[in-house]
Amino acid sequence: MPLTIAKLNLSLQWQQELDITGFNSSSQSGPLAVTIAPTVGASAAREVYFVQGTLAAAAAVTIDLRAVTEPGFNRALTPTGAYIVLVKGAGATWRYDPGAANPLAWFLGGTTPQVNGEAGAAFSYGSPTATTINATNRNVRITNTHGSDVLTYTIAVVLKTA
Repeated sequence: MPLTIAKLNLSLQWQQELDITGFNSSSQSGPLAVTIAPTVGASAAREVYFVQGTLAAAAAVTIDLRAVTEPGFNRALTPTGAYIVLVKGAGATWRYDPGAANPLAWFLGGTTPQVNGEAGAAFSYGSPTATTINATNRNVRITNTHGSDVLTYTIAVVLKTA
């Protein structure tokens, strides 16, 4: 079932003022909007893997993006690339990383590539060009880093499939 649209829209709206004694205050405001929209089609973005789950304290789940079952339609997917990832955690602190075996480092770098989030935090990354998913670059992991609270996580990945 091919996608008909895939976009990552990020927007920040702000206003700030600087008081100037004896003069009118100076202000700055505006939106900063970013849209990442990979090509959608037969040889491009075709599927979204979307799952929500829970993890007990200190538990982790490794997701093999090379062979996932899309829960909403119960279909097996065999992705060859990834464009966009969105992760949200609620109820506990959490970590997103490439996992230990066959890691998909993607946009993460350094000696301990990871994104750490507080309860209620979310992050996303997107690119108009797919990163390759293959036998050696395929796993991502979400870990509940809290000692006692349950983590409810959501992950969505826009995928290229054959």
